[in-house]
Amino acid sequence: MKVQLAIGPAVFEVGKNVIDKIERSIDTGWKSKETLSGIRRFNTGVKSIDVVINGYLYPRFGASKSLIDLENQASRPLLVIDGEGNNFGLWVVTRIKANNSFFIGGSPQKKTYTINMSRYDQ
Repeated sequence: MKVQLAIGPAVFEVGKNVIDKIERSIDTGWKSKETLSGIRRFNTGVKSIDVVINGYLYPRFGASKSLIDLENQASRPLLVIDGEGNNFGLWVVTRIKANNSFFIGGSPQKKTYTINMSRYDQ
């Protein structure tokens, strides 16, 4: 299987627990302030980098383990590495939302999830 992303102990990979979309937003911190002379000045500094990951998995194939691993470790900063081996540093999981669907015999056959993360700066 092709690994898409590892967030701490949680590994997301094609065919098992697929990441469908990653959205990234950066608050650059540019703020304008008018001076006494009426000139507008800008101040900056990156305030935050946030990521929203959307995906799906099929519990009957054992794919729920990665989401459970992530939920159990979400109280501390986690290292994020993509499938190419690029290290994105430490991130904190700020929210995990999961939806179960397509029930057979009381068990969900598909789970969609959204993971919100923010860059952890030391």
